[in-house]
Amino acid sequence: MLGDITWEDLDIYLQHIMQNDLLFGGVSVVGIGDFLQLPPVNAYTVYSVLHRVGYKVFNKPLWSHFFLHELVQIVRQSSDPLFAKLLNRVREGKHTEDDLKEIQKLADVDTTHWPHQYITLYMTNYMAGLYNEACLAKINSEKVVIIAQDSKKDTETNRYSVTIPENASLTSTANLTKTLKVCVGARIMLLHNLDVAEKLANGTMGVVQRLHINRRNPLLGEIYIKFDDPEAGNSKKNPLLRDTELKQCVPIKAITRGFGVKRGIKTVNVQRKQYPFIIAHAGTVHKAQGQTLTYMKGDLDRSTGKSRQCPVAPGLFYTMLSRAKSRSGVKLLNFTPDKIKVNQKAVAEMERMRRECLFSWTHPLINITGESIALLNIVSWNAHIQHFLADKMYINHNASFCFTEIKLDGRSFQHNTRP
Repeated sequence: MLGDITWEDLDIYLQHIMQNDLLFGGVSVVGIGDFLQLPPVNAYTVYSVLHRVGYKVFNKPLWSHFFLHELVQIVRQSSDPLFAKLLNRVREGKHTEDDLKEIQKLADVDTTHWPHQYITLYMTNYMAGLYNEACLAKINSEKVVIIAQDSKKDTETNRYSVTIPENASLTSTANLTKTLKVCVGARIMLLHNLDVAEKLANGTMGVVQRLHINRRNPLLGEIYIKFDDPEAGNSKKNPLLRDTELKQCVPIKAITRGFGVKRGIKTVNVQRKQYPFIIAHAGTVHKAQGQTLTYMKGDLDRSTGKSRQCPVAPGLFYTMLSRAKSRSGVKLLNFTPDKIKVNQKAVAEMERMRRECLFSWTHPLINITGESIALLNIVSWNAHIQHFLADKMYINHNASFCFTEIKLDGRSFQHNTRP
């Protein structure tokens, strides 16, 4: 999901921060991702610089310094191993006729026993928008339309408004929508990392419980969201509220972000103020990339609202289908075998790295002679002690262990030690 320009900027910024001209400022960098899912939006992939003239022409491209360690344990579909194997074959374009028959059966999955709130994934913003409008219309609560405030500075103290087209893409407007229609009961998805430590991150989903806003100036209020993850935004919840339901909600305020708009040969720097989420009864596959969904409906309708249909991007079908945890939790509409497309350049790059750039490393514990003591910090003991026990390297090469459990919650520092 990381584009080449961002990748190159990371190298430059780390050199400035570390005050040297070493690669990435001499900082070790681990990149985690899957080239066979959707490529970054409006950017080259990080490995494409190996094959084109560009950044640091006279030096080795950044990506050529990296080595591959391929993860093989599948976690998301661990409850449905046959589905996991099917996805692996689809991922590299090695699916069989039997696989296609299994995929076609997903059109008949019964959703009557599913929870009421589940997301539908589409290929296009147009189709997702139509579905969201239909879902909002069915909700029996007052709808409020919130218009973003766009402005730019002409001096240090003055601002004046600037007009941005309604159909401008979210990626070009700092992930803040121009018009937001919202109501109590609407499902939403955050589009910004408001507080990652509090699990209020891009892609977090929830339901609107209350609109605490001034209708004349709605951008000054708060919208109370009950997130699907009950731990999301815990420190921001107000336990003193009388309403029991609101005690479980996080008040979300409008934020301001900047972006550039082309005006002829010039770029105008614009500031937009808006609530940092979109309605998400439906969403696009691009927005869902990285998510794990227990229940989802995938619709491969290619309509764009224009005379042409959108092309099928390589990796899109695999990305959509692999969001599901099992076959019983996914229903698929408008599937045809030609929707499965694989990024052949990504396949070639994976094969090159498997052949030429495999990561090799010897654990330092192996080379230690005599008895050793291991000190490990486990942020959440109950959640992660099993991960430690599964790593036989520590158990086999240490005589004693000391565990620390440290938690920073923004207000206090807690430190417990377990011998």
